[in-house]
Amino acid sequence: MLNDAQIMARSYLSWWTESGVDLGFAQQPTDWRVAPPPQQNRTDRKAASPRTTATAETVTEIRKPASTATRSTPLDIASLPTNLVAFQQWLMNADMVPGGDWSDRVGPCGTEGADIMILSDMPDRDDLAAGQLLSARTGKLIDAMLAAIGLHRDNAYCASMSVSQHIGGTFPDDMRAPLAALAGHHISMVQPKALILLGSKTVEILGEPSLRTGAFLHDLNHIPSNLPVVAMHHPRLMLDRPMFKVGAWESLKLLRQKTKV
Repeated sequence: MLNDAQIMARSYLSWWTESGVDLGFAQQPTDWRVAPPPQQNRTDRKAASPRTTATAETVTEIRKPASTATRSTPLDIASLPTNLVAFQQWLMNADMVPGGDWSDRVGPCGTEGADIMILSDMPDRDDLAAGQLLSARTGKLIDAMLAAIGLHRDNAYCASMSVSQHIGGTFPDDMRAPLAALAGHHISMVQPKALILLGSKTVEILGEPSLRTGAFLHDLNHIPSNLPVVAMHHPRLMLDRPMFKVGAWESLKLLRQKTKV
C-alpha cells in the first residue's frame, strides 16, 4: 500500500505528463564535456568494511519488486482466457498480468456486448481507495457525459490499460507492447459497439501519435478496424482544465451521430 507522500508524488508527476512535460529539466546549465571525478580504485573498495557491504546487499534486496514474473516471461496472448469472466479473474489474480505488481489492482466492470467500452490508462488514487475505476469526481464527470448522449454507466464497460497504478502515472517502455496486446484481447472479448479512449497515454500505446478529439481514430494497434473509436482527455485533466471538455463533447457528439449508440 502506498503512503500519502508516494501518492502525492505520483499525482503531481501524472499531471505534468498529461500536460505534455515528460522529460526532466534543470534551471542551471550543465557542462557535459567536463570529465567526471576519478573513480575509487580497487584497493579502496576492498578496504570497505563487511558491515558496509552487507548493508548495500540488504538495500538491493529490498528494492527488488515483489513479483518479477511480468518482466521475465513474455506475455502469450494465445494462452489467456477467452471467456470474459475468466479473463477478469485472471486480471485480478494472475502473476503474469503486465504491471500487476505496481500497486493494488482495480479490475474492469461491465458485461459483454456493452454499448460503450471506456478504456482508461490506469486507476487513480480514488479508484484504488474505492476499488472501482472512474470513481469519485472523475466518475461523476463520466456519468454526466454518458447521460448527455443518452447512456448510463450500466450501458458501459469500464476498463484500464493496466489494472494497477505506476508511480508517476507513466508506463515503462518495456510494458507498452504487452499492455497494448492485452487491451486488444480485452476489447475482442467485450465486443462493444463503440470505444472511448481516455488520456494521451492510452492513445499513444495503441499507436496514435497524439490525442485527437472530435474525429474517429483508425488503424490502431490491436483494435478491430470496424469498431468506432474516439478519444478524449482523461477526466482527471478535464477537472483541472475545463477547456478540454469542449473536445470531449465533440467526440461524444460524433459517437451519437454516426453510430447506433
